[in-house]
Amino acid sequence: MERMNHPIYNALENISDKLDTLVYESKKSKRPEDVILDSKEAAKLLNISTDTLQRWQNDGLLSYSKVKSKTYCRLSDIHKLIDKNYIKKKQK
Repeated sequence: MERMNHPIYNALENISDKLDTLVYESKKSKRPEDVILDSKEAAKLLNISTDTLQRWQNDGLLSYSKVKSKTYCRLSDIHKLIDKNYIKKKQK
């Protein structure tokens, strides 16, 4: 049986296509919890490489979802990461 005709592969392709549509639609939203970014977009937003982003995800610093070989995260999770690591200016 060819890989392209395998039911699981076809189901993953369908999920991937639907996720691409959701990512596109989420960018129209104003709520950070609804905005989904792929790894390139998230890395660009954070001004880091995709390798650094992947390391942060693997280390548990940033939540993410993975469908096939594509990785996604929510804008709200990026906000949480920044808030969690925010260092306040010391009062004099």
